Amino acid sequence: IVLPLDRRFNFVGWRKILLFVVLQMYIVVAIGSMVYFMRKSAIAGEESLPAELLWVRTRTTHIFMKPDVNAEYAQYVGTAAAIFPTASICAMIIQLVREVKKGMLNSSTATRRYQRMAVRSLILQGVVPSMVYQVPSFANAGLQMSSSIFETGDNFDRIAMIVSPLLYQINTTHTFVSSLTILYCFPSFRR
Repeated sequence: IVLPLDRRFNFVGWRKILLFVVLQMYIVVAIGSMVYFMRKSAIAGEESLPAELLWVRTRTTHIFMKPDVNAEYAQYVGTAAAIFPTASICAMIIQLVREVKKGMLNSSTATRRYQRMAVRSLILQGVVPSMVYQVPSFANAGLQMSSSIFETGDNFDRIAMIVSPLLYQINTTHTFVSSLTILYCFPSFRR
């Protein structure tokens, strides 16, 4: 398929540079806002340390965070920052799938098969490994913030203390899951 220059997601020249600059500024603003709110939350948590935990300040590295309004703001900023790029990528993939389907009407059977394989592998290589990051991250954020939003009991805290590190460990399987996805998508690698 040959895309004309006026297609929606076909960026060349100054449009490509502008897109790159806007994405970089978006990331800097989103991460800066999250760090600002998390820092305020850490400072508030440090000031509210009970007397029996003041010994923690003698350690070289420590962060004491108490879920408060600033932590919630950081969570909102992080969620909003993730939604925009995810929606943009989904829109690009939907447009790609539509253009492949329209462009395949007069092509041969082998070309159609290769086009479908390429689109399928593109989608799977993006979706499957990113789920290894997104699902545990949103679940962990829900665990962390639920005690400040809902009334939870002692059992919830014990379960959250076990589940939260396990969710972080799932993030480390990204490379393995990505490799499995590539093996699934390309028969030549399987052989």
